[in-house]
Amino acid sequence: MDVVADLQASSHADSTIERYTRQWGRFVNLCVAHRLSTALPVPVEVVMLYIADWTTKEPPPAHGTIVQALAAIDWVHANHRIAPPRSGELEKMRRGVRNRLGVAPRRKAAPLLLDQLVPLGRHLLAPTRTQLRDAVVIGLRSLGLSYGEITGLSTNSLVALADGQLELRLARRTIFISLGSEMASVGAALTRWLERRNGDSGPLACRLRSNDSVVATPISDQSVRSIILKWASRANLELTHATAVTAQEARVLLEHVLAPTPSSVRNMACIWLLWAGALRSDELVHVRLRHLAFERRGLTLTIPRSKTDQAGHGLVAFVPRGEHLETDVVGAVERWIEMLRSAGATDDHFLFCPIDRHENLCLFEADPSGYTHSVPAVSGQAVTRTLREVLRRAEINGINPALFSSHSGKRGIATQLAKDKADISEIAKVTRHKSLQTVMAYVDEEERKSTSALLNLDL
Repeated sequence: MDVVADLQASSHADSTIERYTRQWGRFVNLCVAHRLSTALPVPVEVVMLYIADWTTKEPPPAHGTIVQALAAIDWVHANHRIAPPRSGELEKMRRGVRNRLGVAPRRKAAPLLLDQLVPLGRHLLAPTRTQLRDAVVIGLRSLGLSYGEITGLSTNSLVALADGQLELRLARRTIFISLGSEMASVGAALTRWLERRNGDSGPLACRLRSNDSVVATPISDQSVRSIILKWASRANLELTHATAVTAQEARVLLEHVLAPTPSSVRNMACIWLLWAGALRSDELVHVRLRHLAFERRGLTLTIPRSKTDQAGHGLVAFVPRGEHLETDVVGAVERWIEMLRSAGATDDHFLFCPIDRHENLCLFEADPSGYTHSVPAVSGQAVTRTLREVLRRAEINGINPALFSSHSGKRGIATQLAKDKADISEIAKVTRHKSLQTVMAYVDEEERKSTSALLNLDL
């Protein structure tokens, strides 16, 4: 019977069941607060009280939320094979709620457009402030500076010279550093670090917050040692003299330090595929490695489960290869899969796994009995959080990260194609919308912005 119940539960998508469960929990909490019974069947009067109580709150809920809450009550009754609460008075009240609240969406997710993806890609491909700070610490140590000299430097201790060198002014000596042609050189790391500091005059080796922002206090001597040993461990490099670093060892360490982090590689692949694949978040998080097929022209993605394909027939999306590193979706996904494979991922692993604060990929976990199995997929909410956090860190002018969500990808690609005057039927093929009327909303929106008579006024 457990198998039968499980199969019956599968008649709804996991995301739908999750929302119904959350809405039923809210209903139960209200009943408890008002000392009302939650025994089934729920009386119609209790349901009406629930709707009335919620719609008088400030701010009132959206009409779609009320509809979902009532559907959750019906769902619980159906699971217990009990007829859901119905009456003419309840239906009349539902129509009143519809007229009072309106059915228009409260706020649409901001579309993610190509001119936003370009700076976003450059940001994700570039080293973080933490990486650059650590590279500077390792580079300065390879120049023979002591822990105390490193922590005592400020950004004013470095002066750019006309002959392509940096002058490092210490208390008792001066060191001249060649910028060099290698991006992983000490001079290049120092230059890039100063650029990211935007001309502030704080400590050169400063502390950083968890969100990668600068704190105007120096790191400790112990932190210098910890930074060097951390990267030596990740590079499988055994330092010959404790934490003294030779020029050769520094080159090896700097290559590891300045390489894109697993989080950056994963986040770029996640956001780009969300956008170019016109995916919903629940479609994206359920993609496994076996659902991807690469070829010379691009990437074919089989979408295993979708809101419009709950029977699991499988929808297919094709993403062509790009010519530019910062917007090449296929290249971004390939780089991420290479990391997954190196960490031991199989074809049955989900494409986007969690990553811990030490940048370790979380592919396996053990249950209480000690059996090791693959970790669950990241949640759809995690996709929205990732997108907003990346937008916040990229600091793109005119962007409010709070206005974006996981739907910004699907809405963004439709809007971008409409801006580029793509045919409505071609847009629908990319976004997999069944209704051309839905797609037409994106085209109409762009036409209003580009053909408004107000644009001809000298305002």
